Amino acid sequence: MIYKNSYFNRELKEAYIVESASRRNGVLYGFFYVVITIAFHLVLNTLNNTVFGETFPELTSASIFSVVFLYNFVALALFVIYLVSHYQLLTFQEISDNRWYPLIKNGYSVNKMITAKLLARFFRVLVVYTVGFVGCLVLGGLIGYQIVTRYLASLYFVGLSDILLIYMISLTISNFVKKSRFMSVVIIIVFVLVKVLQTHLGYYSAISDVVVMSDISNLFVFPKLLYIIISSVIFFACLGINFLVVRYKSKRFSMTKVKEVGYYMDYMSDKIETVKKSSLNPTQVINIAVTSVIALLVLILLAFNVAVLLSTDFGGLDQIAVKPILFQSTTMSPVINMNDLTFFEKAGNNYSPKLGDIVLFESDGEVFVETIVEIVDQTHVVVDITNYSVGTEAEFFVKTIQVSSISRIYVGTNRWLGAVVAFSRSFFGRVVMLLLPLMLIIYRKNIVDWFARRHPDYTKDMEELAAKKNKKNV
Repeated sequence: MIYKNSYFNRELKEAYIVESASRRNGVLYGFFYVVITIAFHLVLNTLNNTVFGETFPELTSASIFSVVFLYNFVALALFVIYLVSHYQLLTFQEISDNRWYPLIKNGYSVNKMITAKLLARFFRVLVVYTVGFVGCLVLGGLIGYQIVTRYLASLYFVGLSDILLIYMISLTISNFVKKSRFMSVVIIIVFVLVKVLQTHLGYYSAISDVVVMSDISNLFVFPKLLYIIISSVIFFACLGINFLVVRYKSKRFSMTKVKEVGYYMDYMSDKIETVKKSSLNPTQVINIAVTSVIALLVLILLAFNVAVLLSTDFGGLDQIAVKPILFQSTTMSPVINMNDLTFFEKAGNNYSPKLGDIVLFESDGEVFVETIVEIVDQTHVVVDITNYSVGTEAEFFVKTIQVSSISRIYVGTNRWLGAVVAFSRSFFGRVVMLLLPLMLIIYRKNIVDWFARRHPDYTKDMEELAAKKNKKNV
């Protein structure tokens, strides 16, 4: 195998398999990360007044910190997806495929090749991540957010170090896992474990705090420093393992088994092992599995759209026994908060009011939700809200109403479902929830083909299918 360029340049171009992923594409990937980040930010910003916004304000607030923090997560997730889909190209899996063996035999230095591969891969990560990072700052400024420089260095360090750590672990594991479909699962597990470790050691709560991130030195104080120490030990341990294992494996021809039609052949021993063929080839299995998942997703999305329509405001759908209502007020806080999905059941003719009951009633043509604070007699009660906003006169909402005017009684709430419903009612939510089922149906074949191409037997199955069609035509 002869290369016109240096090994470092070859690695930058990922030229073992294709040359389309060049240095220039790294810049395009960075811009793609920016577009995805801004799109997610605008969507999550609609959830700012929900329980999701209260739990994860670092993701929903209208600030440049939220944009860049979200970019770190998006960049890491998209890099994991890219690594999974280009596993053989980006890891040391090529050694198991004997691609380094002829190079070593022709005088290439193993240490230089390992160093060149690592430097090239890390350089590419640096370019893509930096382009995306700067792009987020530019677009965030254009949106109207003030660019605060004091926490940018901390965010840059955190985002880049996470990607490099997961990539180094993936490179190391690729020396021991030969099948790419297994490795895809392993990489995703590594991604999840890193996030769990960050959360368990308090590192995530630190990097999501604007005050802590305002000074990068805050990250090097216990307990945040503990995660940095552990991740650094893992990184350099993986680096050493890579050099040791790759040096050993690259100098030896891998005695892999090559699958032929109906049997496996070991080319080093000429041993043949027959294989019982399945009635369904792998491509057909993938087709059935992916199509089933798409059908299930479409049904779930359609059912959810119907549920959103049922979670109307206070009026309408009185025939439903338990009515879901998206509560868009703070008057009943802390029992019912803004954008909570509440549930009210019918009061019925035999309803007996109790102190503390939260009831839905109609007065002067308007619908109210208040709590019973006094029972006057069997036919009348006094109601009031639980949270008066600043500037509202006390007892302004106190009313004496007839028990017969109470149509429903509060039975419970779900804040997370409320956040989902609130998002679905926003402009972006309506677009996603209504168009996504349609897009899944339209592009079902493209999605199935994408997954099928990931399987190593895809080309062979397509050739067999074409041969069968030709026989039928003849």
